[in-house]
Parts: sequence; C-alpha cells; structure tokens
Amino acid sequence: MEEKNIKIGMGATLYVGSDRYPYVVIDIKRNGKQVILQECQTKPGVNFDYYNNQNWDITPDPTGKIITANKARRNGNFYNEGRTPVSFGKASMYQDPSF
Repeated sequence: MEEKNIKIGMGATLYVGSDRYPYVVIDIKRNGKQVILQECQTKPGVNFDYYNNQNWDITPDPTGKIITANKARRNGNFYNEGRTPVSFGKASMYQDPSF
C-alpha cells in the first residue's frame, strides 16, 4: 500500500478488517513520513443496498475525527496509530454486511 506523491486534499482509506473508512489528507509532516488525516462524512447514495450495492456519498468533514498515519520502516506502507493500514488516492467506504 505504499503510495507516492501524497498531497493535501487527497483522499485516503483506512482499512479495519474487511471494512473501509474514508479520510482526506489535511497535513504532511516529517518529510512525508507522517500524514495527518481527517475523517469524511458519509451517507448512503442513490439505490444504496447494504448487501449488494454499497454506494456511499463521501464528502470532507471539517469536524471529522483526526488520525495520524506513519510510514513503516520495514515495508514503506502507511499505518495509523493502531497499526491499521491506510492507502492514498481515493476515499472509500465499505461496511462488511456479514457482521
């Protein structure tokens, strides 16, 4: 999940098990080794179906939760404080309906 050219305003996705949560990059620190993210607002999109068609409307939320993603030395991937993987380029939302 190593990403190049991370920029402020870029979408990001936090992976928690099989679920995905959308964030946006709000700051970059330590020569790109630490990225500050803010949680996006989500609401079900048109024709939303929890089991077959999870299309979410995702928008930045200036009051959303803030987390930090750090670049790992071993593999160059980014992880938040809880060692949960983060990818950059797109903010994505998915909730596994099997739980």
